[in-house]
Amino acid sequence: LQGTSANTTRLYKFSVENFGRTLGRPAKLEDLTDENLLRHMQRMLDDGAKHPTVNKDRAQLLAIWRFACKK
Repeated sequence: LQGTSANTTRLYKFSVENFGRTLGRPAKLEDLTDENLLRHMQRMLDDGAKHPTVNKDRAQLLAIWRFACKK
């Protein structure tokens, strides 16, 4: 996340940590699968998160996933 604001870094970190809560452990790159991402989104909705918040987490995790695939 070089060149991004401190707030952007904070939000990405929160999304990764939140994904880890779904997994029940710290998230790893190989955890980024369609199934895990769908489970994560459903868990957030079940916990009362609003759709924009769920979509933000999804977008940020997908951005990390796409970046990793390119590397």
